[in-house]
Amino acid sequence: MFHRAKWLNFSLVLLVLVGGCAKDESSDGGDTANSGLQDKDGDGILAAEDCDDNNAELGAIAEDADCDGALTDEDCNDTNPSSTIIAEDGDCDGVLTEDDCDDADANSNTVAQDQDCDGILRQEDCDDTDSSSNAIADDADCDGTLTEDDCDDRDSTLNEEDEDADGFTTCDLYPDCDDLDGEAYPGAAAREPILCTRDADGDGYGDSELERPVEAGTDCDDTDPNVYQGSAFREPTLCSPDADGDGWGDMNATSPADAGNDCDDTDPFVYPGVATYEPSLCARDADGDGYGDVNATSPHEAGTDCDDTDANTHPGMAIYEPELCALDADGDGYGDAFATAPLDPGSDCDDGDYSVFPGVATMEPSLCTRDSDTDGYGDMTATRPLEAGTD
Repeated sequence: MFHRAKWLNFSLVLLVLVGGCAKDESSDGGDTANSGLQDKDGDGILAAEDCDDNNAELGAIAEDADCDGALTDEDCNDTNPSSTIIAEDGDCDGVLTEDDCDDADANSNTVAQDQDCDGILRQEDCDDTDSSSNAIADDADCDGTLTEDDCDDRDSTLNEEDEDADGFTTCDLYPDCDDLDGEAYPGAAAREPILCTRDADGDGYGDSELERPVEAGTDCDDTDPNVYQGSAFREPTLCSPDADGDGWGDMNATSPADAGNDCDDTDPFVYPGVATYEPSLCARDADGDGYGDVNATSPHEAGTDCDDTDANTHPGMAIYEPELCALDADGDGYGDAFATAPLDPGSDCDDGDYSVFPGVATMEPSLCTRDSDTDGYGDMTATRPLEAGTD
């Protein structure tokens, strides 16, 4: 057995020597028959088994069949050097991971085809940047409402859904002007029921500052339920505060409210015309005689009533002396001659006797006397304060 092994080793040596001699004697300087046994790049892989024996970076054919530099178990297709590698294309569909909507599904779309990766191609998607958007086939007007739920799938402003849950849709007979705002709908302002508006303060009038698609109402201040058009009912065209409830708007109101004509909106007894015989004044008429207090101060306007505590004292109380603010206690039409300030003295010498006044004796008209027998002449026995006549 030993001699046989020794003989084999000698044969191998002889074969190598012969091969070497043949190489030296070759006219082209190489032995092509034995080139496959070489390892030029020194990577430990014989040339016959090496993808490229001049490039140590490339491995054995057994581990990289298409010799593209990717090992068989890391290569999507080891028979095609142009194929991708698994590290860059997990599902080996030929699309790199960053360009693939789902790199674990070879049937998924590419990002170039389907930007939001919702499974709907760009040209078939209502919004290819929003994965929650519908397909055009299911929502022709791309308003977010499916065709079967849309009253007009050609108009994106109309649909049967009540998105803001205010009880109105854009398909109603009186449609919702803003279906994303639950406070805006037809009749939201109870006193302006035909408007699709917003009434933030709940006074029944819509905000006058609103812009489309919501309709503007007539409420100049939709933050105050006490201010709206007609809140001062005697000035119905104004949108003015009426704090004292007398029907007149505050004269000092500022924008956005309208200024009214009430000079004192804290006092319900002060407003224009409270003194009925002086209707142009914003005065106080404490005694209710129809004339404003002559001593009123700002912001009230002064009237002509010299005593606003007595309803029987005012200008013209003595009807025959209408220019006077006098007392006519006996109602004979002449003011008391002995009245003191603030009253004006009249010419009735006895304001306690209806039958005594100037001119009662018609033939002696300048006298303030008594004419008991009505013959036109005053009693010559009359005493003060009466004047004696000639009868």
